[in-house]
Amino acid sequence: MAELLIQHIPLTIIATGQLLRHEIATGTPIGRAVKPLLDQGHFAPDTMMDRLMRQWLHEVPADRGFILDGYPRNPKQAVALDGMLADKRRPLSAAIVLTLDDAEVIRRLSGRRICRWAGEPFTLHTSDAGAIARCAELGGVLETRDDDHPAIIQERLRVYEQATAPLIAFYAKQNMLARVEANGAPETVVAGVLAAVRTHIG
Repeated sequence: MAELLIQHIPLTIIATGQLLRHEIATGTPIGRAVKPLLDQGHFAPDTMMDRLMRQWLHEVPADRGFILDGYPRNPKQAVALDGMLADKRRPLSAAIVLTLDDAEVIRRLSGRRICRWAGEPFTLHTSDAGAIARCAELGGVLETRDDDHPAIIQERLRVYEQATAPLIAFYAKQNMLARVEANGAPETVVAGVLAAVRTHIG
């Protein structure tokens, strides 16, 4: 959704999962510390995420907006984020919640694969024959992320629901929350996200 959204609104994507996986792949101290947690379906500690988020936000040009994907995950992180953005005088415009039933989440994530080839890896789904053929043409190899196995996904969903319910209430209380149904084609979902964003930012 973030990749589709930036085709319509010029934003910098701060995708915490992707950035953490980069830390793991490059073997940084943060990557080594967080890998066992992510492999078990858990999240990185708040203190670590807050420190990293402050760093990542600092790298976004002052004249460019941003979209946060994967942070904050709980009210404590949301309060920390408010402090970071207050320092930069860049408050949030909206908090978007994509709603989808658990069975569909498991189907989508368990079918997700990463095509590793000589260039930049890309993500595809096992139901996308065209993308699989493209990976093969590039000489790529399909890999399953460790956290995309059904048992791990179910644990992630449990932790997500437990942590996110209070976060949703946090943003709802601030009249910043927008719910978008995600059980549809990507173009349909991103249209809903765009409508929600434009409602909040005018």
